Amino acid sequence: MIGRDWVGTLSHDGYSTYDRFVEALHQQCVAHPLRRARDLLETAKGGAVHFPRQVIALFSEAVHSRNDYHRGVLTLDQLRDQRDVFDDRLLALLNRPRTVPSYTTFANHLWKHFDEWFTFVFDPEVEATNWKAEQAIRPAVVNRKVWGGNRTEAGAKAQGY
Repeated sequence: MIGRDWVGTLSHDGYSTYDRFVEALHQQCVAHPLRRARDLLETAKGGAVHFPRQVIALFSEAVHSRNDYHRGVLTLDQLRDQRDVFDDRLLALLNRPRTVPSYTTFANHLWKHFDEWFTFVFDPEVEATNWKAEQAIRPAVVNRKVWGGNRTEAGAKAQGY
């Protein structure tokens, strides 16, 4: 267990329990808003396609920039300079009025974690997604859900240790 005063880097989904680590550096998983924007785009019609497309373009470009750094196309300073550009673009995108309620909800989520979307651009050693963590806990989740013995009090205790 880590304490609330832990000062490391957390790459995670939007689960609110991570908000308690106020001393940590946070990186929200960009795969989640990309997936959410793609889902919104599937049912969007007319001008409503713009917001999800812009979210997809912004986050995809940020990931490509970080990848360009790792390929030697960008220097660390060039990459870090792009953090402000991505923040400014996200800010402009979030400040636009919304007429689709699900877009407002999505924009509010992006705004709530504004400072946590592009940590991987400032520090390219930070993963843009939380896939490593999700893969690390996958066996325990499958075990718990399928046959892990937690359907009885004794099994739940065993799993808890």
